[in-house]
Amino acid sequence: ALSAKGVPYVAYRDGAKGNKATVMRLAGTGTTWEPVGSTGFSAGTASFTSLAFGPDGMPYVAYQDSHNGYKATVMRPTADATTWEQVGQAGLSAGQATYISLALSTEGVPYVAYQ
Repeated sequence: ALSAKGVPYVAYRDGAKGNKATVMRLAGTGTTWEPVGSTGFSAGTASFTSLAFGPDGMPYVAYQDSHNGYKATVMRPTADATTWEQVGQAGLSAGQATYISLALSTEGVPYVAYQ
């Protein structure tokens, strides 16, 4: 996903961090990637990641959370951007969630679609 300033961000299952979620952004030089907050921040394996930005420019990530019954979980960086915090309840879907898609309203409310 691209930030409002055109900076590329990517959310993925990080094999180097036990298949937990990591978010990276292209650094100012345009040649290297840097982590956004802590790497491998999910409680368990993160699959079907989806990244979107709030109206304040804050990145949010939704993913299938193996630690919470393979249900959907949404997280965002803390105010100091050093770690990640849960948005609402972990494992928010009624059952397992796959093919997750995340969007945020102009008021900053996250909406999660999934199979």
